[in-house]
Parts: sequence; C-alpha cells; structure tokens
Amino acid sequence: MPSTTPQNHQGALPLHLTLAMLPWLASLTALPLSRSGWKNSSIPSRTMHPPAAAKLRHAWEELLADPLLAGAVEKEARKRAVEFLEGLNQYQQSAFTRDVVEPPAALTLGSVRLLHYAGVARGPAIFLIPSLINRYYILDLTQRLSFARYLSARGFDVFVVDWGEPSAAESHFNCGLYVTEILVPMAEWIRARSPKPLIATGYCMGGLLALGLAQIRPDLSDASAFLATPWNFFAPEFPRFALKGDDLVAVEDYIGGCDTLSSETIHTLFHCANPYAFHTKLRQFARMDKKHPSTQEFLAIEHWVNDGVPMTRGVAHDCLIAWLQRNTPALRNWRVGGQVVAPEKIRMPCFVAVPQGDRIVPSTCALPLAKLLKHSTLIEPKSGHVGMMVGSFRKAGLWEPFAEWVESICNYQ
Repeated sequence: MPSTTPQNHQGALPLHLTLAMLPWLASLTALPLSRSGWKNSSIPSRTMHPPAAAKLRHAWEELLADPLLAGAVEKEARKRAVEFLEGLNQYQQSAFTRDVVEPPAALTLGSVRLLHYAGVARGPAIFLIPSLINRYYILDLTQRLSFARYLSARGFDVFVVDWGEPSAAESHFNCGLYVTEILVPMAEWIRARSPKPLIATGYCMGGLLALGLAQIRPDLSDASAFLATPWNFFAPEFPRFALKGDDLVAVEDYIGGCDTLSSETIHTLFHCANPYAFHTKLRQFARMDKKHPSTQEFLAIEHWVNDGVPMTRGVAHDCLIAWLQRNTPALRNWRVGGQVVAPEKIRMPCFVAVPQGDRIVPSTCALPLAKLLKHSTLIEPKSGHVGMMVGSFRKAGLWEPFAEWVESICNYQ
C-alpha cells in the first residue's frame, strides 16, 4: 500500500514555534535583571578557581556596563527571530510525501505490525526494532534513505516492527511487556517461517528492547545488534532531566495519572534537553537551495521528527523515571520477563554502533554496553544519532559495516 505519511505534516510545529521564541524573549528580559542583580550574585568557588572567577566577574561587569549591549542583543534576537519565521514559513509551504510503497504486514499483534520487506531473500533474517516513541520509518525514510530496503536488496530477509499508536490492548504495557508480548511472538513467528539465522537489531531505545529479548529468549536470535543504544543514563554528557525530591514525586504522580503521555509532552522534554535545536534547523533551512536534493532529505527527516507517537503510562515511567532518574539498566535493576537484564550474560555475537557525534545518546552513555557484551564488534561512525541512519555517511558508516558483519558471522555471501 502507498505510504500514509501526509503532505505538509505539521505535528508539533505550534509547540515548537512557542518554545523556539522563548530564548530570544528571555535574552531581552534577562539583560536588565543581569545588570541589577550581578552585584549581589557570586560565582561558585567549587566550580571555578578563584583567580579565574575574579577575571570572569570583571569581564562580565565590563560587558554589562557597555551602553551598546542592549541594542546589540535586541538586534541579534530580532534577526534570529526573522530567520526562524522565514524558515518556518518555507517549511510549511514545502510539500513532501515519502516516495515509497509500504510493505505488507506479515503479522499483526494488537496495534503492532510486523512489516516484511520481501525480496530475493537468500540470506539471514534481519529483525529491525525501532524506538517505541518514534515512528518506524526512520528505517525506511525514502527510497534512497532506507536501511531496510538496502538490507533487502543485499539479499537479507528483512522484518521491521511498526509499533503504531498504543491501543487498549497495550494500555498497560511497559517496556518489558512489549518484549514479552510483542517481540517474543514475532521472533517465534519468523523462526518458525525459516531455518535461516535471525539477527535482532535494535535502534536507539529499540536496542534495549532487543537486549531484553536476547536475555530472556536467547534461542530466538543467532546474533544481536545495538545501534545508538543507551545504557548508562548517568553518563555526564547524557541530556537527562535530573529530578529530586518533590519534583520526582510530582512527575511520577503526573505519569501515573495519564492514560498515555502525549507526543507534545515528549517533544517538550526533547526541547528542554536542547532548546536551540529546532530554530537552528529552521534558520538553516531558510538559507538552503530548495532545488538541491538535500532539501528533500531535510524535509523527510523533519516530517519524521514531528510525526510523534504517545507513550503508555508504563513506558513513560520506564523511560523517564526508571531509566533516566534511577539508571536501572546500568545498575542491573531493569527486569524483563522476571529476569534482570545483564549484557555480560549474553553469549551470542553482537554488533554495536556508537556514533561519535550523537547528542541524543552520547558515546559515554552507549559505549559501556559494548564493553559488557562478551562477543561484540564495535564501530563508531562519524555521524550523529539520526545521521548514522540516514545521513550522507550512512552507507560507509553503518549500512555496509553492519551487512558485512552479518555476512561474516552467518557465512553468507
């Protein structure tokens, strides 16, 4: 069937528009407060050597005393606002439709579909598991930017999990139940269909689900792959939202009172982690050559980013409380099917991709997983979290090394 991705998908744009304007407004309102409040403020000596702190204080006082500062701040804020609005207008006027035909669903469990990229499948089965909080089609973005279709063309039997939106049947699911109730039966179905090797391959959060699958049912996979998969959520560079005391209780209560956590709320959290990301991209888009192929690729990625899905209450608690606030995977407190998920107990061959420029899952968060796996092959593509999958370095950085690794462990050419 044709792709159902709509043209000019707006998604979370109204939310992004509001949040993107806040830094500029804050710049204008904070300047007078900085001038009046600086004399009563101090630089924490624990974070800076006293001579350096004194030097910084003197430089900052000189800057605030400059009568031209307010005008310069206002001019720059207006310039960026105009560029952002121009880029936003161009983005909204740019029609985009994915140029792919969606593959058929080989199996449906509740709202979750197992899509089958049937080609001349001579090789092993690749079971692709995307994140629960994004649409699956980052793995099949366009004809040219499709990890799934590349692997199918290479002769592998490719299956992709399309999580869809949580239905009533999944309303009580947490991450562990998505493994036991969805991934296990899907892997069993693939196994029963063919005696060929099966490689469970998780992207981002999907990598943790693939790890849970390998832990509780090692008989269902001959190997596993973990692409930009988080593990140590307390890594210094990880953009976590640290909560303590009453704030943590309040967020837990909020999640507990929701049937689902909306995609708008999730977008807000990502904005808090990187407040300047969205308007920086739109300002860049305003300057792009609209006839260049890179423009369509930009639109494809942004449509995917804005096409979010809600989380069930259980998944939201796992991701935002158990993982981010308590680091349960790395501390061996995350259980799936009654078992503690422990990478060091995984004996099958594993492939780990850790992008060097990943800001969503920094290398310090992902690399510990590679070190724990006994039989792992590590690659570190020179790309970002999404760029590793669909960026200009995708083939040389990830697609080809992964396919060659599968061929080597399965003795398939």
